[in-house]
Amino acid sequence: MSNESIVDYWNFHYPPETKVQLTNDDGAIEETQTRSVAWLLGDGTPVVKVDGRAGGYLLERIRPVRAFSPDDICKGVYPCKVKVIRTCGNCGEQFPGIVEYANLHLSADPEDYIRQLDAHRETHNNFEGWGVNWACV
Repeated sequence: MSNESIVDYWNFHYPPETKVQLTNDDGAIEETQTRSVAWLLGDGTPVVKVDGRAGGYLLERIRPVRAFSPDDICKGVYPCKVKVIRTCGNCGEQFPGIVEYANLHLSADPEDYIRQLDAHRETHNNFEGWGVNWACV
């Protein structure tokens, strides 16, 4: 999976304020939460901002405590379908998708959706990112 796909996958599943565990330089594990979407540094390294740290923290050293769940937006109605609309930051084209959850776990494979996003991103020389909206359907 490309670093761009890793960032898209992370942002698709884990919005800002997701509770995470990070691994410090000394190997100690600390619980905190994200405070941004993930992005790529100039060298292509995936990072995300977390509480208690300045700048971006390496995404490879971050693990979600729990996945983004329908409980966060659906008040606990299961199974749940969540409509996600990503809007291209360059041209404004929208890419709607449906993600299904059952018992707090993703039950629909988003790979086709991620491939569609990757293909669109490649049409822009200087891609500016995605805007994301979520809603229950």
